[in-house]
Amino acid sequence: MRDEEDQGIDKEEQDVLLNRRPSLQPTSRSSVLRKRLCCFVLTVVNIASMFLAGIKLGNDTSPPFVLRRHHQPLMVDFGDEADSMEIKTSSKLKIALLISFPSSGTSYTLSTVKRASERAVATNYCEDAAVIPVFHHGRASPHIMEPRQYPLPQNYILTKTHCAGYCNYLCKPHDYATVTTEHFRFNCFRSCTQQQNKTEGDNHETLDVVAKQKHNYPESEVGKMVHLFRDPFDNLVSRFHFFFKERKHPEDQGNPTLSPEGFQQYCNDEDSWYRYKEKFCYYSQKLWSLARLLPCHAEFYRYVMWHNHAFEMASQLRVEHNVSTYILHYVDYYESFNTTMESLLEFLELPFVGTPKEFYWNNYSSYFTGEQRVAAQAFIKELASEDTWRQMVRYGFQ
Repeated sequence: MRDEEDQGIDKEEQDVLLNRRPSLQPTSRSSVLRKRLCCFVLTVVNIASMFLAGIKLGNDTSPPFVLRRHHQPLMVDFGDEADSMEIKTSSKLKIALLISFPSSGTSYTLSTVKRASERAVATNYCEDAAVIPVFHHGRASPHIMEPRQYPLPQNYILTKTHCAGYCNYLCKPHDYATVTTEHFRFNCFRSCTQQQNKTEGDNHETLDVVAKQKHNYPESEVGKMVHLFRDPFDNLVSRFHFFFKERKHPEDQGNPTLSPEGFQQYCNDEDSWYRYKEKFCYYSQKLWSLARLLPCHAEFYRYVMWHNHAFEMASQLRVEHNVSTYILHYVDYYESFNTTMESLLEFLELPFVGTPKEFYWNNYSSYFTGEQRVAAQAFIKELASEDTWRQMVRYGFQ
């Protein structure tokens, strides 16, 4: 089975106290000042070393998007073909957010729900679909995935989002360790919009992206959420596999293989990049003592904090908008497929009329040693909220 995409986030550095985790908080004002001074010095040293090593920052030579001011979302112009697309939205249709840490089984869940119900699904991301909005009338909206394949549901359309705080390889600590629930929640409702222009080529037409923007649709459009979980060890290995396949400059990442040995090499490389910043600026002494024993410790940090934020947001939305949440574990497909599909579709108020996508289970047990698994359990328990830790028990954590 193939797992899904990952995207980075762009956020200014903030005080890690905003995470409000007791284990991460400095104990005094002087401690805060020392940590900030440490961060500043380490940042200067890091930039200087990169400059001296001849590393060019921002080496993407592709032309930037041409941004234009718009008060409404930008749509794709399909020309005459748009007239034949009968995409009608029910007046009572609402969004059911599929919130997931990347590589948790998002793509499989979307695909199998779509096939089993024979109803369309949606996404917040432009790269996943043609930009055909679920909701019209010039407002921000998720986009329908493969809009010509199935009709829209009547009540809830399952919509993919990863929210925020999930950047991966060589992600700077301030890009994930300072993400707050407020920032996380803001990005859950953020949809990409883009405009495409037709250009004449040699005997054919092409579509060129000339603008790309992001807009937030109203939280009131969301009526339900599906919170997807995956065993943290399997989730991290799947993220590694996705990175391996999608990397643009393999020579810059030590050229690891997809094997358990390649995964350990990949983690060793990642763990070495920002260890001083993590130790002195973002991790408590106890958390760092546990992190040192873990391969890809930053990935575990991102995994845990992502789910912490997801639970806190779900609690807020339940109170503010009466949004109900369904907890789905990826392993549920493996252990009780039919029951899981029936329960999920019933929650989404979708019919079970088609054939679900075939499910394949991957065994990644050999990618971590027994000692590393014990260390990971201690690390996760130290960082996890009560709600997150309660779900970890499903994977044998004690």
